[in-house]
Amino acid sequence: MNQPICTKIVVSYVECKRKAYYLLHGEPQGTAHDLDLVLERRADAIRKTYLASIEGDITQRIAGVAGAESSPRVLAGDLVAACDAITRKYSTRRRESSEPHLVVGAQSFTKKHRFALAFAAYVIGQSETILPEHGVLASLGGKPKRVKVASLFPQVRSIVDDLRELSRADATEPPLILCEACSTCVFRDRCRLEAVETDNLTLLDRMTPKLLKKYARRGVLTVNQLSYLFRPRRARKRSPAAQPSFNIELQALALRTKKIYLHDAPKLHEQPVEIYLDIEGIPEQGFDYLIGLLIRKGNEVTTRSFWADTRADEPRIFQECIDTIQSLPQDARLYHYGSYEKRAFQRVQEGHGLKCDALIGRLTNVNSMIFGKIYFPTYSNRLKDLGKFLGVSWSAANSTGIQSLAWRFLWEDTGNDEYKQRLLTYNREDCDAVRIVADELRCLSMAAHERPDVDVPTTSKRNSTKSGLEIHETFDRILKSAHLKYQDQRITIRPETAKIQSKQDTPKKKRRATSRRKPSGRANKIIHVPRKRTCLSCKRAGLKRSRKTSEHSLIELGRTKNGCKRFVVKYVGHQAFCPECTYYYPPPAIKRLRAHIFGRSIKCWAVHFRIVLRLPIRVISDLLDTLISEHVAASSVSGFVGDIADEYAATEELLESQLLASRHLHVDETKINVRGVDCYAWVVTDGQHVLLRFSESRQISVVEGLLKQYEGVVVSDFYGGYDCLTCKQQRCLVHLIRDLNEDLWKNPFNQDYELFLSKIRDMFVPIFEDVGKHGLKSRYLKKHMKAVDQFYRDVIEGQDSGSELGEKYKKRFRRYRESLFRFLIEDGIPWNNNMAERSLRHLSVQQKISGCFFGQSGADDYLRLLSISQTCRFQDKPFLDFLLSGERDIDQFKPPRRRQKPKAR
Repeated sequence: MNQPICTKIVVSYVECKRKAYYLLHGEPQGTAHDLDLVLERRADAIRKTYLASIEGDITQRIAGVAGAESSPRVLAGDLVAACDAITRKYSTRRRESSEPHLVVGAQSFTKKHRFALAFAAYVIGQSETILPEHGVLASLGGKPKRVKVASLFPQVRSIVDDLRELSRADATEPPLILCEACSTCVFRDRCRLEAVETDNLTLLDRMTPKLLKKYARRGVLTVNQLSYLFRPRRARKRSPAAQPSFNIELQALALRTKKIYLHDAPKLHEQPVEIYLDIEGIPEQGFDYLIGLLIRKGNEVTTRSFWADTRADEPRIFQECIDTIQSLPQDARLYHYGSYEKRAFQRVQEGHGLKCDALIGRLTNVNSMIFGKIYFPTYSNRLKDLGKFLGVSWSAANSTGIQSLAWRFLWEDTGNDEYKQRLLTYNREDCDAVRIVADELRCLSMAAHERPDVDVPTTSKRNSTKSGLEIHETFDRILKSAHLKYQDQRITIRPETAKIQSKQDTPKKKRRATSRRKPSGRANKIIHVPRKRTCLSCKRAGLKRSRKTSEHSLIELGRTKNGCKRFVVKYVGHQAFCPECTYYYPPPAIKRLRAHIFGRSIKCWAVHFRIVLRLPIRVISDLLDTLISEHVAASSVSGFVGDIADEYAATEELLESQLLASRHLHVDETKINVRGVDCYAWVVTDGQHVLLRFSESRQISVVEGLLKQYEGVVVSDFYGGYDCLTCKQQRCLVHLIRDLNEDLWKNPFNQDYELFLSKIRDMFVPIFEDVGKHGLKSRYLKKHMKAVDQFYRDVIEGQDSGSELGEKYKKRFRRYRESLFRFLIEDGIPWNNNMAERSLRHLSVQQKISGCFFGQSGADDYLRLLSISQTCRFQDKPFLDFLLSGERDIDQFKPPRRRQKPKAR
């Protein structure tokens, strides 16, 4: 072993395993980052004051260790933990327990601070009978915080075991993975150089550990290899409001080809006056101390800077900035990079009461025009990377957001104006970089097709000269002339000037028919309707019967013994005459039907074709044309669906009341596409009744409002949104077992995880054997709760599983302990959510056929009718017969008896 395991190494392991390996083996370190040095000095400055404030409670003041760093430490074998003081407190079991205290130089606590405190408590507990459950973190300018560290002990124990393995001389060096901690790491230059030489995938800013494992399984280990995985896809129809998706494979392709790829050309027009904005602040304090403006009027460029010495000056600099912007033309846009500036103005508006609504409405985020739409040959879309690609340079070589925090802290501690000047220069250069990036976007929008370094990802860009372009256009016209209707729609081979046509050459427009469309054929049935009784204007009752009659015919589609038949129904009635108004009134029934030519039965058939048979709208139009020998437009078919859906709104309310009376309900959701935007359909069913609802997002508010007063048990999957439901729940064990099984297929040689699954199997097998024998009866199943409790004591709450997958599923078992085994203690509660998935399957198939819905109203109508159709299906009742009957309650509907066909001899 090269050196003991100390707090610095443990914290480094949490951030990066390779950094911990280098520290264990004494690899040469680079220069420490200025921010780390500042935070260490600040911690040293407040340590004496803090220890003096708790002097009466300190039971053990930690002395420094010879040959170690200046920070006090506690020892336990090969473990050395940084700790400033130890106090005694009573634990939850009324036993005395030690509590470590740790002073940090930051304003807030992060993950590494909590692990440092947990490691100190773990080391203290090695020499005591009880592990400390809590510790205290003291920060700069804040109150000390008592933190519970007992939950971190399993992870600390696992980290210590891994570090002991890494400290061996023959230990394998961990793989290189660049992360956020690399910006302040002492090995940052060494790792960055190695990553560039090996073309490491983590050079890409949006490469996550999950993606890294996915590509590693496919043998893709470098950015160059990743670029060959990109395949052009046909662009989906998406709403303009839909957020674009980022393609990391296309980013790698841009790096390999050194080209800019355009998914969507930016729309950025030049204005007479333009303002470029950049704000510097300290995020953990919620304090913005520097605002920079770059104002461009034609070729004239001016800059303004607003500096705040303290937090009290923050409202002043924002007000000065607002006044400066308001003095400029109101149509001047404010360009910034990232979302920090908009959040800063919103925070100031809420915290200081400044009026920023008009200014916030003029902000334009340049980054939103790049993300997912434009791919530059850079490793990230950060302003520094794009600026360097476009030729922008910063005065300081280490100009980054992290470095600006160090400069600000150094200015606060020393008062040296050199650091203030560095920040002002850095802020002005950022504003200039935003201007250059915006100018590049304008250039791309105007001259992308002429630049050889710009391409489109869907199809390869074809370059040509001006004369060659004319040849291409001529050949394209020749190719277009080969279509079938060439004789009717001639295409000119040579581009000629348009001829001025005389009035005699122009075709006459067909005169629009003024008469209403009437059904062909004689009426098969005549229905006499009553006349109107009351005048609308004078309110006279008892109108006289006139000799004039009104009539209207509807086309219906009826069922016969051997099929269906088209017939015409004529509605006839006398008009009513008002002597005072001298006005004739048609019968009310005929007045309602005048806007229609197709009867209710045809609408029901169209709904049956759409919902049950999943036929597209145009196919239904052609089918009805064949059945009734009348043209039915596709828009009319869509109207049929809406009319029938409105008619059955009361049935939907009845289904809702019947569902809330059930003992248990199944809940699930699925994604649906509405005009290119991803929305969601929610289903609630009890096995006999089905209710589908639409929502624009995956928020649980739709189901939460429906089940607000429900007292039964809800069966659902493991989507976190269902946790907010106040009713009792049963989680679907099918989802759990499927996830466990899939991860075992992906990790076949993980022995710790396999052992963990074997214990889960031993618990589940007797339960499901009794379910198969006796059904879902609690008197046979509740005896298994003892085995479940024993499983939680021995496996879930026991020692560490030694596997990352095992720990992940242990968290799931702990979180859903009550809802995983509800079916053991209550009668008739299903242990799976198959009924909800069965209800949604019809919708999923329809999605694959239709692609998307053409509006929220269409989706609502479809889901209402699908709810009724699925309810009829679960109750084994024909959906079409229910619609034709005019009944509203599915439970009360009795389907007609079918005539049995004679058996073939």
